[in-house]
Amino acid sequence: MTDDHVCHVCGVARDCGLGFDKPLRWLCVDCSMLIDDIRKIKRMDAYEHRALDKVDDIAGDFAAEHGTDMAAMDDLTRRMLWKTVVQGYGNALRGAIRSNDAPF
Repeated sequence: MTDDHVCHVCGVARDCGLGFDKPLRWLCVDCSMLIDDIRKIKRMDAYEHRALDKVDDIAGDFAAEHGTDMAAMDDLTRRMLWKTVVQGYGNALRGAIRSNDAPF
């Protein structure tokens, strides 16, 4: 990612972060707590796949409670779905990194 305000790990846009490595990459505050673990990772894709599996479960739980027809959802419910997915992905990705249990 090239945007200075987008986290290199979770992809969430934040107003503050920590720059590291060359070329300069940015981390949000949440991901910056894992910088030592992040520096050891050569391929993020396996961690991303693990996080997506978790998000699939999280979104399924949300759909079970609120239904699957997004057109029928009110504005707040639809926004909460996206918030659940985005936050769930970031949390799952950081959890996979933090566990030091390589997913491959």
